[in-house]
Amino acid sequence: MKPPARPPCVDGYSWLTGSLPGDGKLDGKGGDKLANCDECGKLCTSISKCKSYSCDRKEKTCRLFEDMWPTQGARGDFAFCAKGVLCEGGYGAEVGSLDSFGKIDGRGGGEVVKSCKDCAAVCDQYLSCKSYVCSGST
Repeated sequence: MKPPARPPCVDGYSWLTGSLPGDGKLDGKGGDKLANCDECGKLCTSISKCKSYSCDRKEKTCRLFEDMWPTQGARGDFAFCAKGVLCEGGYGAEVGSLDSFGKIDGRGGGEVVKSCKDCAAVCDQYLSCKSYVCSGST
């Protein structure tokens, strides 16, 4: 899925759709309002066991998590960001899978490309392409 025009995550994190339960505190940090959501990402980076964070883009409330993958639906205006670059080309990772490969104008459908970045570039060529699936190992 293509994220908002300006992905809401700091460098080194990927935008995901969803949320995690809990108060969002790690080592006594998190759960508070900060100056901006970038500060929330920096706070997560400073805690080694922090694997993801979410930040309310209006209220600037920061939540920190040890888990990387969301288990619940998105909450309000919270952006959920997981440590690591999970998708290329500005796309956000989604939990789940598809029953089959899709094709647009004969492209895709399990087409072999050199890298996942190339796969994202193929998707970007078509307005009707909203997502891609790529394995870096096959």
